Amino acid sequence: MFLLWIAVVMLLIGSTTASSCELRVSIISGPTECEGSDLITTGKYVSMHYEGVVDESSTHGEIGAHFHSSRTDTKDGEAVGIRVTADDDFDMSGPIIKAFDIAVRGLCKGVRAQLIVPTMSKNPPGQKITLRFAIDIVDVSDKFLGANEFARMDTDYDGLITMEEWITYLQEYHNWTHDYIPDDIWDKADTNGDNIITWDEFDGPKGDVDPTKEEL
Repeated sequence: MFLLWIAVVMLLIGSTTASSCELRVSIISGPTECEGSDLITTGKYVSMHYEGVVDESSTHGEIGAHFHSSRTDTKDGEAVGIRVTADDDFDMSGPIIKAFDIAVRGLCKGVRAQLIVPTMSKNPPGQKITLRFAIDIVDVSDKFLGANEFARMDTDYDGLITMEEWITYLQEYHNWTHDYIPDDIWDKADTNGDNIITWDEFDGPKGDVDPTKEEL
């Protein structure tokens, strides 16, 4: 699942594209085999930490440069929650965390893994930037894990997210220093083009119930 709250990570290097077959995952430490509730499969919810740098194989960018970390670059330094899907489409014009969705399948709770993500920058065009992430799998569950990012964005509690609410959220929780969301990112999130993001459109951690349909 794409996580809109991590769009800021992708924006640091501009829109990019890459193929899912180019992703490389290796286990650094922890269990290499597991089953049942500890095994990450499609439909599972995963809580994880990550730390990203520019990999030494990158032909552009400063090798070893800090890219983004869930521990240091978010407001509370809390673990990230994702829901693992069966989608193998890896379009780096969207949030980079889609690579995590693909990479964690088959891993076990307690694993520390390395993910190599080769990308091709559009800004400036044609530059290959390879990123390396260390991923720590904190928990695996059949139920939602992590913070409800939709609720954090929806500051007026109307069950809808405006561009202003999204900008405020990124500034508060992800050290976003701009007062805008690039058009291509907003348009990808606002699938019906009505200038608001509904619970159904939101592709990040949001719990299990649309707040506009909750019973009072």
